[in-house]
Amino acid sequence: MSLTSKLPRLRSWLETETTFDVEYMRSLIQQWNAETASVPPIGAQGSDPLLVGMAMLYAARIEATKGDWGALYDTVGGAQWAHMTRYDYFAKHPKYGLEDMDQDDLPIVLALYDKQARSGGHVDRGSVTADTQMDVYLLSQWMPNALQNIKGTLNIHPIFRKGSQAVGGADGGFIIDGTLYQTRTTRNGMSEDWFVQSILYALLDVTNEYNIVSAAIIMPRQKVTRYIELPSLFGGTPLANVRAKFARFLGVEAK
Repeated sequence: MSLTSKLPRLRSWLETETTFDVEYMRSLIQQWNAETASVPPIGAQGSDPLLVGMAMLYAARIEATKGDWGALYDTVGGAQWAHMTRYDYFAKHPKYGLEDMDQDDLPIVLALYDKQARSGGHVDRGSVTADTQMDVYLLSQWMPNALQNIKGTLNIHPIFRKGSQAVGGADGGFIIDGTLYQTRTTRNGMSEDWFVQSILYALLDVTNEYNIVSAAIIMPRQKVTRYIELPSLFGGTPLANVRAKFARFLGVEAK
């Protein structure tokens, strides 16, 4: 789920070819970072940042699915494993037996299998350091607060088919009633690139299949969730027009 390699080009388009309000974005980021500047980030030092980041996405998905294991397991590995019933593979396979696993271990284990699905190789739970395990445990404890009282229609694994294909593969975190949720485990507060990346993921739904009108960035280290109302960023330009323009830029049809 990464636009990192294409972010400079896409950000340039967003800031020069649309009515995206850069100054408003910067004012929000400045305000948010000021609010958390004096709060020490939670978590353990010395952990694997990539694995922790992926594990936190799964921790959020675990909370969002409320025990729907079939839906949860079907998110592992994205489209790479779309040909198989992953619930059967994980929950019922005698080697894994994830239904019998301690709930605290589940985010990091699913992150390991996701990593395997996307990059190949063997999943070695023994390779996870104690610092990484502790970091995931500490951050996971706050995750129920991130989605407390959040209700509505859940799409646990949205695939932005036309938009994703145009950028070489990208999928969102999960969507609840028009809000696209993602997770960030940085220790340094919000950055402009992460803010912009969240907006671009929402715009990748060029066909408006999911009716995304806002983005939410869950930041468990700072114990906050930041909400971004998309219409407020484009000076009154309808989101449908912005998405149509994005589709033309990507060379796909917004239908």
